[in-house]
Amino acid sequence: MNIKEEKAQNPQNIKGKIVNHVAKFSFASFIGGLGGFFSSYFGALLLGPTIWGTWQGAMLVLQYGSSLHLGVPNGMDRELPLMRGKKELGRQAVITDVTFTFSFIVALIVSSGILVSTFVLTMQPELKLSLQFIAAMIFFQYISAFYGSFFRAHNEFGTVSKVAIIGGLGNFFSIALIFFFGFRGFLGGQLIRFFVITCYSYFKSSYSIKWRWDNQCLNSLIMIGFPIMLMLFANLLFTTVDRILILKFLDTKSLGFYSLGNLVFAPLLMIFTASNSVMYPRFTEKYGETGTTNSLIKYITVPIKNLAVLMPILIGVIYIALPFLVKVFLPAYIEGIAAARILIMGLFFYGIAGMAGNMFLTVNRQVMYLVITIGSALLNLCFSYIGAKLGYGIIGVAIGASLAYFIFSITSVILAMRFAKASLKETNKLLMGVLGHIFYVCVIITIFSIWMPIFPSKMSSMINVTVLQELIFLSLNAYFIYKILHSEIGTLFIRRNSI
Repeated sequence: MNIKEEKAQNPQNIKGKIVNHVAKFSFASFIGGLGGFFSSYFGALLLGPTIWGTWQGAMLVLQYGSSLHLGVPNGMDRELPLMRGKKELGRQAVITDVTFTFSFIVALIVSSGILVSTFVLTMQPELKLSLQFIAAMIFFQYISAFYGSFFRAHNEFGTVSKVAIIGGLGNFFSIALIFFFGFRGFLGGQLIRFFVITCYSYFKSSYSIKWRWDNQCLNSLIMIGFPIMLMLFANLLFTTVDRILILKFLDTKSLGFYSLGNLVFAPLLMIFTASNSVMYPRFTEKYGETGTTNSLIKYITVPIKNLAVLMPILIGVIYIALPFLVKVFLPAYIEGIAAARILIMGLFFYGIAGMAGNMFLTVNRQVMYLVITIGSALLNLCFSYIGAKLGYGIIGVAIGASLAYFIFSITSVILAMRFAKASLKETNKLLMGVLGHIFYVCVIITIFSIWMPIFPSKMSSMINVTVLQELIFLSLNAYFIYKILHSEIGTLFIRRNSI
C-alpha cells in the first residue's frame, strides 16, 4: 500500500504508521544498542586494551568485506518502494530473486577469500583467530543484510525491530561466553548471533528463495545501486580512516583506548540510525507519489530539529559522567577519556547528517553525496594524520575526525535543503537549530572543565563534582527537557503533525 492509498483511507494513517514504526524501531534499536554496548564493554574490560584493539582492527575486515556486493542490494532497497509508489509491481519478484542469488555468490567468495588469507599470510595469533571467525560472520552478514533490505523496502519494520532485538540479545549471549571461554567465547558468541539473525529473518520473510540469474535485471540493479554502494563504501572509509591511521602510526593498544569513544556513543548512534532507516522508504514513496523535491522538506527538517534538541543533552550528560564511569567500570581505559569526549561531539554531527543522506539518495544525487563523503574522508585522513604526526596521539586523531564530521554535516544539510528547493530562511533556521543547542552545551561543559575539573585520581571528589555538574547542566537545559517531554511523540524525534 502506498502513501496515497493510505491517506485515502485515513488522512492521519501515514502519520500514525510513521510514528508507530519509529517507536518500534527506536525501542528495538535501543535494545540492540544496549546489547552491543554491554558486549563491547565486557569485551574491553575482560580482554584488555591490546586484545580489544586487535579485535577492533579485525572488525575493519568485516566492515569492508561486507561492502563488496557492487550495490545490488542497495538497488533493490531503492527500487522496490519506488515501484510501489508508482504502482509498478511487476518486476518486484525478479529483482528480489536476482538480488538474493547474487548476494549468496558474493558471500561465498568473500568468506572463502578471508579464510584462505589466514593460512597464507603471517599474522598475530589473536588476529588470525579473529579473521577465521569473521570469514563465517561475513557470509551470514550478507544473507541477513539481504533480508533486512527486503523488510525495509516493504515497510516491515515490526520484523526489522525484532531482528534488532535478537541482535542485541545475541550480544548479551556473547558476554556470557567471554566468562567461560575468553576471547574464543566472545568470537563464538558473535558468530552465533549472526547465524540466529539470518535464520530468524529467513523464517519470518514472506520471500521464498528462488535462484534466478537475469543479466538485464542485474545490470540495472548495479547501475542504480553501485553509486549507492560507492557512497556507503566512502562513508565506511570516512568513519574508519582514523582507526586505520592509529594502527599505522600507533598500535593496537592505542586503538583499544580510542575505541572508548565509539563504545560510549554506540547507543546514541543507534537512535540516529533508527530514525534514518524508518524515514528512508517514506522519502522514496513520497517522491514517487509527488515527483517534487519540495515535498520532502519536512522529511528533512522535522527529524533533524528534534534530534538536535535531544541528543546534545544526552551527550552532555555522558561527557560529564565519563571520567567517573571509566574510573569505576573501565579503569584500564583512563587514557582514552580525553579522546572519547572529543569524539562523541564529532559523532553527533555525523549522526545528524543522516536525514540529508536520505534526501540525496531519493532524488538521484548519489554522485554529489559520494563527492561530499570522499572529500570528508580525505579531510578526516589529513586532519587525523596531522594530529597523529604532531605528537598528540589519539587526542589529535579525535580532533581531526571531529572536524571532518562537522564539515561533512554542515555541507550535507545545506546541499540537501538546496536540492529540496528550500528557501534560504528555512535552511538558516535549520542550521541554527542544529548548531545552537550543541554550541550551548559545549559552552557549559567547557566552563565546567575550566572551573570545576574532574580528576580521575580522587574518587570522593570525583563523585561530588560529577553530581554537581550534572545537576547544574540539567537545570540549564530545563527548557529543552520540557520541550522534549511535551512534544507529541517525545523522544521519537518526529512531531506527528509536522509530516
